Amino acid sequence: MLVGVERRELFESRIICKILMELYQNDILCEEVIQAWIEGKDSASYKALFKKTADNMYVSETISKEVRNKAMPFAKWLEEAEEEDDDDDEE
Repeated sequence: MLVGVERRELFESRIICKILMELYQNDILCEEVIQAWIEGKDSASYKALFKKTADNMYVSETISKEVRNKAMPFAKWLEEAEEEDDDDDEE
């Protein structure tokens, strides 16, 4: 996914979040996939969705974790947006 990038300036949180937003809004990645990726390779949802992890093959665990941590603002926005949708559905 994003962690194969070698250019450090792309590791800024705002850029990672912008990339994820574009992928999400253009229906390239769904919420479930993004959340599982952010949770990391040890989570049950990650294991259920991904058979192999490119993270381990091409990028160190430290960089992979750093990128996922910097994606947290997007994950928070995604979660809050879903909660708002749920609230709207109840009305």
